[in-house]
Amino acid sequence: MIESISTIQDVADISFSGYQPVTEGDESEQMAEEIKRFNKSMDIKTVSVAKAIQDVASKERVHPASIDFDILQTKTFVRPPGEEEYQPLNKTHLERIKQPKGWLLDPRFQIAQEYHIRLKPLSPGPFRLKVKVLPDEFRSKAIARILPGSVLAPVENIKQQLFIYFNKLKLRHGMLIGIMDDPLKLAIVKLAKIASQEPIKQQLNIPLTAWPEPVKTVDDAIIFHYKEKDAKSDEEKRVNYADRGFVTSVDSGELLVEYIQPQKGKPGRSYNGAFIEMPDPEVNHYPEFGVDNKTIEVKSEEGRKRYYALDEGYVKLENNVLTVDKTVTVGDINLKSTGNVRAGVDKDVKVQVAGKDPSEEVIGSDMVVEAMEVEVNGSVASNAKIKAGSIQISGQTHKTSELYGETVEVNVLRGLACGKRVTIKSLEGGVIRSDEASVEQAVGGEIYASHAKVRDLRGKSRILASRSIAIEQVLKGENRLTIDPMAHKETADRITQTQEAVSELQSEIAKSKKGVENNTAYLKKNHETFKQMQQQIMEDKKEGRVPSEAFMRMVREYLGVMKKREALEAHIQELEEQVEAKRAEVACFDEQVLSATVTNSSAKWLGHNEVRFRLPVLGKEYLYSVSEGERIAKLKLMENEQGEYEIMTVHG
Repeated sequence: MIESISTIQDVADISFSGYQPVTEGDESEQMAEEIKRFNKSMDIKTVSVAKAIQDVASKERVHPASIDFDILQTKTFVRPPGEEEYQPLNKTHLERIKQPKGWLLDPRFQIAQEYHIRLKPLSPGPFRLKVKVLPDEFRSKAIARILPGSVLAPVENIKQQLFIYFNKLKLRHGMLIGIMDDPLKLAIVKLAKIASQEPIKQQLNIPLTAWPEPVKTVDDAIIFHYKEKDAKSDEEKRVNYADRGFVTSVDSGELLVEYIQPQKGKPGRSYNGAFIEMPDPEVNHYPEFGVDNKTIEVKSEEGRKRYYALDEGYVKLENNVLTVDKTVTVGDINLKSTGNVRAGVDKDVKVQVAGKDPSEEVIGSDMVVEAMEVEVNGSVASNAKIKAGSIQISGQTHKTSELYGETVEVNVLRGLACGKRVTIKSLEGGVIRSDEASVEQAVGGEIYASHAKVRDLRGKSRILASRSIAIEQVLKGENRLTIDPMAHKETADRITQTQEAVSELQSEIAKSKKGVENNTAYLKKNHETFKQMQQQIMEDKKEGRVPSEAFMRMVREYLGVMKKREALEAHIQELEEQVEAKRAEVACFDEQVLSATVTNSSAKWLGHNEVRFRLPVLGKEYLYSVSEGERIAKLKLMENEQGEYEIMTVHG
């Protein structure tokens, strides 16, 4: 059987003498008319049966499929390698032909056939076969596919008739017969065993012939795998120009480049006897670049030269040398020169943007930069995003820019900065979200952190911290300082999730209590009746009488309700314990607020300022308005003499 067929030639409704033609649609009337018109019989000698039939059909103005033929004689001639004259095929020739490395693979060998056939009108027969002939790419092999719905009736000498049928089919397609027929003979034996008047339900593939199949020549090629991994496109398959892969990060051991070495193919032979020579390979892509042996390993594997990364980093082809580097240095990052730089925060790659002036926007609008470390000598434009383990920016950031990192250091922050540790020289309307925030001067802006430190508070700033706010000096008013565990995202998420869980538990408790209430009402209403029926059942059993089935059923129902109520009460107790456990989980956050402080090292407050403490679990907020010139070094939420919470000044 042929596993891979690259060329499909449909032969619709092929029929010969003894095989009923199958016609469909509008072609049936035309075919019937053509069959009636061809009513001759003629003997022909030819080296191509297909061409002979086509010539007669054209001359007689009939369809080629309406002409049947008998094979009267086949003569095979060979010219052995080194010989000048053709010779009739003999047994020795046939043995040399069928040897694995025999004459068929020798370009000097030639083979041809001459056929004596008798053309005749097509006549009905016992078989109704629909067949497709499928040759391979080189026409060295071919199969006949018998389609479902065909009828292969059991007839006398069926194997001989099938052999004649397939030989005719081969001749119509220019195949030599009687040479490479062993697979066909075996298939015919199997096919004869399944002959039936019933239509065939599944397609059958019959190997018609199998001559030596050539092996294709392989032209050289080079694949830059590291470039292809960054190829991205939108839904309409248009290239995303911003993500054109200026920097490609790779892992240790990753395949970077693959050079497919040229390989000349192996010859074969067509089923018409023609020798098939494979051309020499074309060489157009030989890698001219060198490699850095410290970072790249080259292996020759299966006719291919493969280039592997020895370490993680980013791939660089510079000065005709391929290497894996860890530091990307560029003058700027923008749509025109680089596009997005996505080295990946989990790859050991540092991106240095070496601008000449900190005020110059060296990361352009809408650009994305991702690396383990990003160092920017310059400013960040609108809608730009930087994600890294460590971020350093010597200039300023636009109000719509976003920074995400473990540690973030910025000269002037006007956009968003998120990280575990965020250090800002000047906060000017920007937003900080971090565990620890340290700001030299704040001129407006917002800080959300666990611990927030500000050297100079210059007014109109909003600071929310879960544990502490430390100010060195307040130089201008209209600041709002708040101690609130919800300022820390992880804490806020935990509190929210716990409160939602408590709400669900309380809803389930209310539902279960309603069930207990309904069950209790039923038991109370039917208590006396239950006692009476229970007593009657006991008396019947004592007297040897069969208790009433109705009484038994009602007693069982009553006892079942009692068990349901007990189960619901146990379930309620379990749910209430879960509620208490959940509340205990977050109660510590209210206690955390009681240990938190707001400090002003200078103790001097200018302008009007507000200090708040929020207890998220209790859902209460406490406000202390600090007046102009008031001297307070530390504020804390404490319990007063009346046992109520209020914000108090703390000395020492």
